[in-house]
Amino acid sequence: MLERKPSFRQLLSSAKDGQSSSPDIDPDDLKELVRRIQIGDDPVSRELAAVLVREVGGYQTSHETIKRIEVGSKIKAPRPELLKAMFLAYGLTDAEAADVAEYLISGQKAGNPHLHSATGAGAILAVAEFGPQVANAERIGSDWMTTWVEVRKADEGGFEPHEVEVIVKDEEVNPPKNFKRLATLAAQQNEERRKAGAGGVWSDNPTLCLAEIPDDSATEVFEVQPTSVVDSIAEDRDERLTMTLHLKKSTYRYNVIAKQEAGASERWNTLQKLSFPPTPVPHLASGVGICINVVCDNGASIVVGRRSLNETFRKGEFDIAVVEGIRPTADVAEGKIDVQAVARRALTEELGFGRGQPPEVWSSLLNRLVVFEFGVDLEYYQWNFLAFADTKLSFAEIDGMWRKAKDRKENTGLRAVPNDRDSLTQFFMGQPIWSAGMACAQRTFDYW
Repeated sequence: MLERKPSFRQLLSSAKDGQSSSPDIDPDDLKELVRRIQIGDDPVSRELAAVLVREVGGYQTSHETIKRIEVGSKIKAPRPELLKAMFLAYGLTDAEAADVAEYLISGQKAGNPHLHSATGAGAILAVAEFGPQVANAERIGSDWMTTWVEVRKADEGGFEPHEVEVIVKDEEVNPPKNFKRLATLAAQQNEERRKAGAGGVWSDNPTLCLAEIPDDSATEVFEVQPTSVVDSIAEDRDERLTMTLHLKKSTYRYNVIAKQEAGASERWNTLQKLSFPPTPVPHLASGVGICINVVCDNGASIVVGRRSLNETFRKGEFDIAVVEGIRPTADVAEGKIDVQAVARRALTEELGFGRGQPPEVWSSLLNRLVVFEFGVDLEYYQWNFLAFADTKLSFAEIDGMWRKAKDRKENTGLRAVPNDRDSLTQFFMGQPIWSAGMACAQRTFDYW
């Protein structure tokens, strides 16, 4: 009987023990190969991938061939046997590897890189990259899934202000030593680029990370006065969901490492072990924020923006109208955060709502401002509230306000998208927009 060759995950386990199945593979480099084929532009990493394919998959290849597969080169289609060998090297079974190879050659693809097939080989790839909890992610239509996972959702009408308690602890997050080292190095390199006058630099400002979602988030009981004989016979109580979050102090450098290439290995390992509902890993959960779906034209349209090329994340992609981080100073009062107040600040700074005007002006701008969900985007390990703003404005009026907004440079422009499920699905399928944005727009219908 032939001895089964070790899977990629077995090789990874050996590497973690400081061993390697080949003198050509450095254990530290091997750890960076945990993600599926997306190894990046480093030719050394591709060389190591070629070694793995030869050792585990039994197929002779080169790093140049792997590069052509990664970048989707049209010059020569990869043979199914090579793709199968690559996925055997990455820990799939024989049957799974064959299925994935077939999918990559002939499978249907979405125009949005943040969407993944919900069935067959596409689902296998999604689980390999984002962990088993991606099976609970928000769907777009019946065939596609995002990486957004709902953690807490509101009852009918959204969260009332007293139903969400966000407590900021007077504690600093304490990342593992290597993660902290990477973050410090990234901050130093960023400062060097700033001094050199380079673009795309970021500010290492204080921020907040999600430390805990206590299990005592439960239901709150309210007395309901009976209005009929039927009501008096029924239960005289109404139960609504409540939610508590604990945040800690952090810095933006941890956000950068957690979501970019340097933190890919740790993020991948976290996602593979994630339970449901997801439990936050604080140093990876930096930059808790809110996404707001802005509805205009009497409910007929939503506003989307095109992100600037100077943004740190998702450069040039589309996004829901407002995406804003919770601030550890301006948004905190007596150790707590008012999520509704954060949403109003975000609407003012990013779209110009009520800028320089008294608070009562909001009644002329909005019908409703509803916070309805809290969850995590597995692709970035980004935790956000979801909300929608039902405005009294036309798209043209919002576009005019945006041009005078404080943070207007975060987007290069705005556009209106028809606010019906079919139109939004078509937009999501064809344009790059991240999962939190898609979920925010789609889940708005459930609370409208």
